[in-house]
Amino acid sequence: MLAFLPPTPRPDVVDVLLIQFIPIAVAGDLVAIGSRARTKVQLASYLGVDRQVLAGWIGQAQLLTLKGIDGAQARALGDSGISDLESLTNSDPEEMTKAVNTFMAKRRSKTTPLTVEQAATWRQAARQYAGKTDEQQNDTESEADRS
Repeated sequence: MLAFLPPTPRPDVVDVLLIQFIPIAVAGDLVAIGSRARTKVQLASYLGVDRQVLAGWIGQAQLLTLKGIDGAQARALGDSGISDLESLTNSDPEEMTKAVNTFMAKRRSKTTPLTVEQAATWRQAARQYAGKTDEQQNDTESEADRS
């Protein structure tokens, strides 16, 4: 018989224990781990950052999951107010193109300038990821225009 009782993890500690042992190797890993509210709070605590900072990182990680978006472009999108996939679904491709290209020019980036067609492709991919059809998006835009 044991002289002590082995510790039983409490339910609220299990997620933190998992976070310590699950590697975050790619942006999709961060999106997956940060998708649950409780895990997000625990991850922010574990990393020693504010929850809003973590939300920004998760938003950039969401952007990086789209084909063709690299780290500099995700940061440029974030600086222009497009901080995650949800805000990307509502963005105007022309405004997005101007904002990203201005950001890249200020940084003297050697990246090929973003085209309106690429920006529209990103927006469409974000809409597909969010499960929004063009019809639903047009309804949302019409409601916003009426406000």
